[in-house]
Amino acid sequence: MEKDEFINSMLTYLHLDDDPETLQELTAIVDGSIATIINGINQSLTYDDLKADNQFIMALRTLVTQTYYDRELANGYSFGFLSYIAPLQAKYSEVGNDETNS
Repeated sequence: MEKDEFINSMLTYLHLDDDPETLQELTAIVDGSIATIINGINQSLTYDDLKADNQFIMALRTLVTQTYYDRELANGYSFGFLSYIAPLQAKYSEVGNDETNS
């Protein structure tokens, strides 16, 4: 799913208006969530590497929703989010790390 398509799907999912302020705020949350997930699983990956992975999309949807409603993540990451991240870490831990396998 392309990032713009994902953002539009989140507008619908969260029942938000598509005014410029809301779109700007949601885009910032999505970008931050993508960075958080990539940093948590493998920094050599990009959104384009992961956008077809349904588990990544579900992790992203979960983190964006959690961050939208709790901008400070006062209670930390939800169990649901962590449940998506663990398999992604295992799946992508060696991607792009060819120098460690030589």
